Amino acid sequence: MTRINQKVIKIINISEEGRFGGPARRIINVAKELKNMNIHTKIIMPYLDSNFFELQAKKNNVEYKKIILTRLTREKKYFFFYIVNFIYEIILLYGLLKKEKPDIVHINGTYQFKSFIAAFLSQNKIVWHLNIQKEHTLIKLIFDFFKKIKSISYIVASEKVKNYFIPNIKKGTIITEIHAPVVIKKFKQKQNYKLQKKVIIGTTTNLSPQKDLITFVRAAYETNKMYNNVEFHVGGAIRNSQKNYYQKVIKEIEHLNMTNKIKFVGFISDVPHFLSKLDIFLNSSALEGSPTAVWEALASGLPVVTTDVGSTDYYVGKMNAGLVSNVGDHINLAQNIYKLIKSHKLRKKYGTQAKFISNKFLNIERCANLHKYHYEKVLVKQ
Repeated sequence: MTRINQKVIKIINISEEGRFGGPARRIINVAKELKNMNIHTKIIMPYLDSNFFELQAKKNNVEYKKIILTRLTREKKYFFFYIVNFIYEIILLYGLLKKEKPDIVHINGTYQFKSFIAAFLSQNKIVWHLNIQKEHTLIKLIFDFFKKIKSISYIVASEKVKNYFIPNIKKGTIITEIHAPVVIKKFKQKQNYKLQKKVIIGTTTNLSPQKDLITFVRAAYETNKMYNNVEFHVGGAIRNSQKNYYQKVIKEIEHLNMTNKIKFVGFISDVPHFLSKLDIFLNSSALEGSPTAVWEALASGLPVVTTDVGSTDYYVGKMNAGLVSNVGDHINLAQNIYKLIKSHKLRKKYGTQAKFISNKFLNIERCANLHKYHYEKVLVKQ
């Protein structure tokens, strides 16, 4: 008999990445919501760079444990430790899982192989959460090897993610599409769509190449040529591993003489407040499974201009919450921004629809219910 018939389902949710971003936010928010559904989650997180992750877990009363766990990164120092500690950290995870005896081990991210190996060796049911649209070739090859194992079920952040990683899914494999959630009550509907003399366009992001801030800068430049009473705000931490890319972005800003137009405001602890100060939200991502930043902008009632990543073409474009451009097309992004600047009617239409969409499709309650559905389906399957 599985624990589906018992009172509480026990989930161990492992994140090999300690830095706080969209996936960590999703892990905590879903864990908090699942408590009301008799599903108990314990997060396993690394010591490294996880202070804010830990703070949020405590704040939301979600159980967690910190262990020695090195993320996979191109940073030479940490990559060295990743290789040297690989076996040791698998043994640590294996011992922890044998002690905890969870019903399911939930793994976050394609590249989190140590979590998968430990879960497999400890003979746990595995949910592998795929939340990026494309991956490094070597990582993809390793993942393709592991995915042959029959005991895995999958949560995918979008149809594009599924088509890339598991296009020919084996018959009987459990797979559920679940978008990154938004805690709707934290985000207030924008009330006034009238523009002040200076138009504020912004984004929340981290400074990684997949977010394609170069395209953001170029779109800002093209927009400024059409309408110069505009300012662009970028909210997000600049991590040590991203400083080289950040310098490339700064060089592009200086090259285009946009230093006075683009402001980096650092880590945003209060995202709803930051978004409430914007007139238009701009997302320039090149690769994204389910862009939390865009969904939070929709929840704020902001008209959105975005590249076609994840499910933005559906929730933003087809559902009339904003305008969608091809990845890397800074000219079209700027043209779409200008359309919104020039039309109060369009800004209000998209902004009102944005809030409706987030309330109906992207809320945390729906996301948690889909997790519950997936977990129960896994436990029922023998």
